[in-house]
Amino acid sequence: MYKNLSIRWKMMLLVALSAIILASVSLYATFQLAAMGTELEEIAENDLPLSNMITKITIHQLEQAIQFERTLRFGEEMASYPDAKEHFEHSNKRFHELAELVDSEILEAEALVENSTGQLAGSSAKREFEKVMGVLKELEVEHKNYDLHADEVIDLLKAGNLEEARTKAIEVEAEEDRFNHKLEELLLEIGKFTEESAKLAEQHEQAAERDLWIAMGLGIVILVVGGLLMVEQILRPLLRSVDAVDALAEGDTTMELTLESKDELGRLTTSVEALRQAMIRLNEMQAVEAKREMEAKAQIKKEMLAMSDALDQHVQAAVGAIREKANSMDGLIDRMSHAAQQVSAQSTSVTASAESATGNVQTVASAAEEMSGNINEISRQIGRSTTITAQAVEVANTTTEKVQGLTEAAKQIEDIVTLINEIADQTNLLALNATIEAARAGDAGKGFAVVASEVKNLATQTAKATDQIRQQIGAIQGATGEAATAIEKIGSTVNEISEITGGISDSMKEQSAATMEIARSVQEAASGTQEVTTNMQEASSASQESEKVATQVSQDAKEVIGAVNALQTQITEILRESKAGDRRVHQRVKHRQASQAQVKGQWRDCTIQDISAGGAEISALDGTDQGDSVKLKVPGFGEVEGRIIRATETSRGITFNLDEETRDALDRHLTGARQEEAA
Repeated sequence: MYKNLSIRWKMMLLVALSAIILASVSLYATFQLAAMGTELEEIAENDLPLSNMITKITIHQLEQAIQFERTLRFGEEMASYPDAKEHFEHSNKRFHELAELVDSEILEAEALVENSTGQLAGSSAKREFEKVMGVLKELEVEHKNYDLHADEVIDLLKAGNLEEARTKAIEVEAEEDRFNHKLEELLLEIGKFTEESAKLAEQHEQAAERDLWIAMGLGIVILVVGGLLMVEQILRPLLRSVDAVDALAEGDTTMELTLESKDELGRLTTSVEALRQAMIRLNEMQAVEAKREMEAKAQIKKEMLAMSDALDQHVQAAVGAIREKANSMDGLIDRMSHAAQQVSAQSTSVTASAESATGNVQTVASAAEEMSGNINEISRQIGRSTTITAQAVEVANTTTEKVQGLTEAAKQIEDIVTLINEIADQTNLLALNATIEAARAGDAGKGFAVVASEVKNLATQTAKATDQIRQQIGAIQGATGEAATAIEKIGSTVNEISEITGGISDSMKEQSAATMEIARSVQEAASGTQEVTTNMQEASSASQESEKVATQVSQDAKEVIGAVNALQTQITEILRESKAGDRRVHQRVKHRQASQAQVKGQWRDCTIQDISAGGAEISALDGTDQGDSVKLKVPGFGEVEGRIIRATETSRGITFNLDEETRDALDRHLTGARQEEAA
């Protein structure tokens, strides 16, 4: 049943299978992307906000510690300096404000953790956030105890019990250290968990990508196998039909086709078989016609032999007539000698004028060649201009792509810079306060060592973030450098176009000057021609004496020419009958090829401009002239012998001396080369 389906339905089945595979892969990819989106959303909405909140608590706790140290120092100075009381009250007030702020931020962090725990899908994430919640509860209690004990120290300072206050302050600073270390450990724990979540999302992404590649590979294998099976069922009968048609085109009618199917291929096979039968009948008719043609050629050959005999007779008769007329012309030559001497004297002046005219004509030819060269230069420059313009367009496209890469890199920096700026501002403030207070406190400011340690930790985190920014900035700088390079290329290309335009302008100026030179030379040639005319008039009287003799010579010459013309006519007619008068049966191939030619025993480099089985046109060879024998190397064929029949300033025309077998082989070689070039 499948064999009887049309090719259209077979193709539709393959397309349907492809659509099913594509839909399956797309659904799987959509599912995996949704899962990865959920993981990234948890990181962005839960982990990062919590990390930012713990950072704020740490910063405000450090500020509270600074205010506590300031309160201690000013409390000790109140007994000696009355002005210190005002600073004491201000530091105490700021200490309690920060205490309330830290308490509220801890509660806010607990609410954030509680809300995130209800939204998390993974059990490991829930356990981690429950652990964070426990630590936050402990921090809440410890911070309240810290605030309570700090108030006790402040009350002792107000009462003037400095020694007891110092002893109690040591315990408060120890609580402060434990609280700060817990905050630091909690922040590191959250950062580690966030990093693990990001790595897990990356692993899921890699797994999804691997699965997609596997699914795509299986789909491709299924499609390729199905396609190959379909191609096997369609292409094999089709190729057999094509082979049969090719065989018929070459005259082979022995290949039979049979295909038991009702689709388009079956109908095609039936048609090709019908064509084969028609070709068989046509070949039989051509065989009969070929026999008749052979008989006609035999008759033509017989007639050509008869014409060759007639040519021999005409040649003998014409040669005899030429001999007789040549004898009668011997006596007339003496009578013409005296008159020729008189004409010779006048011819001297004519020759001088003719030489002048020849020089002017050569000047005209030189100027014309210069003008032709300038025109060629203009064409070449215009071609370069077009090529360079295309390069400019390509470079502009490259510049656009690089700028787009710069934009993408800038977008990635934006989020990181925001977070780093917040941390950097707070860190700079803490570092400044710690430096000032440490300088003022002296021995009483040993608690500032804790603050300095925490500031150092924050500075370390800031440095890490700064490294990320530096990497992104490096990407931007790289893209910017590449864009600048592309723009410089565009400028260079435009400059080259400008230079080419200048070259075109100079060539046009040279062409104008050459044209003016041609006009001047033509005028000088006209003057020389006038002088020749005058001298010819003077020579006319001297030539009258020889006119009578020339008349007799002319009559005899006409008879000689008549006999020669008759001979030439007979020879031409016989050659036309024997070779159909067609010297151009072979088509020339217009193709420039580097080659070598042997002239006068030396091989010299040349260029084949066009070639046929009868001859070739090659570049000019200095020191060669019409009639010289030459041997030319034809690329891919071999050496062929010939003779120069035409010599110009730029080329040499060659006719080959080949037998029929070699000529046919060269013709087949050139035909194949022409077909390859056309393909």
